Amino acid sequence: LRLGVNGLICDPPGIERVRDLLKQSEFGERCRLAQRSDDPMAPDSFAYGLTIVTARKSFAGTDASITFTLGGDKGSASTTVDSSVHARMDSGSTNFVVLRSADLGTLRSITVQSDTSRLASGWHLDSIVVESRRYGGRKTARFDTWIKSTEPDTRELVNGETSELG
Repeated sequence: LRLGVNGLICDPPGIERVRDLLKQSEFGERCRLAQRSDDPMAPDSFAYGLTIVTARKSFAGTDASITFTLGGDKGSASTTVDSSVHARMDSGSTNFVVLRSADLGTLRSITVQSDTSRLASGWHLDSIVVESRRYGGRKTARFDTWIKSTEPDTRELVNGETSELG
């Protein structure tokens, strides 16, 4: 299985796995099999990309569903990720999430909330970088904290890399 530009290339068994994935609501609502009329070089139409870093600590990963809410001058948008899928939000991992949205204006904050519905639902979140090639900008939120309850944790987004926030 190989990820490509706006798509993936795989062998016949991989295609069957993809079809099974597309039956899950998380993927089926946003993804589909390619058609001959598709342009594989079309630019991404997503609005915001989140780069999520889980701390490299014992038991830092989670299997809970996590909701990310991005707030800006023109409103907010949310997406929920089922992190029980293999290797998502594991200790020491970097995960990428797409948040589709209209222009939120100047980005101000990001809120993270766990549903704590599964075993191993605690999560030690290190940082989140938010980027948008469509609307421009790159901002970072430093967490370095445990997300262990259903209470939302909101952080200010600032310009710069996580290493600068230290």
